[in-house]
Amino acid sequence: MKSTIITELKLQIIVSFKLELNFRHDSLDFPKALKNVPKFIIKKSKYIIGDKGYDSEYNHECARSYGLISVIPARYEEVPVYRTKGYYRKKMKKGLPKEYKQRTKIETVHYVIKRKFGDSIRSMNNINSRKEVIMKFFGIRYS
Repeated sequence: MKSTIITELKLQIIVSFKLELNFRHDSLDFPKALKNVPKFIIKKSKYIIGDKGYDSEYNHECARSYGLISVIPARYEEVPVYRTKGYYRKKMKKGLPKEYKQRTKIETVHYVIKRKFGDSIRSMNNINSRKEVIMKFFGIRYS
């Protein structure tokens, strides 16, 4: 199961997620997960931070449409800036803002979930697998 998680950095809580049964590229689930973030959290946030897997011009534009500044590093470091397509991707290639250091908080949330509940899913049924992952996200003991 593939999950995309959006975390509020000050409180380090999950505010939105997207689950898929099949593995696929991260950038495909980013707009759907961003759409589910509550409006009051978007209003008090200024940045949205992601790793290289979320790098696409569409994701940068999607974040800007919500009034957020996207901080997502460009995937291919060896490609020069002039050959990179997209305004925001070129901007990220020239240099990341200092807010990218906040990404460690996101990794901490992932670490805590895996450490507390494990990184495997016991359920064999697709519906129960989704329920199990959601319970892990929100810290509910189920055994």
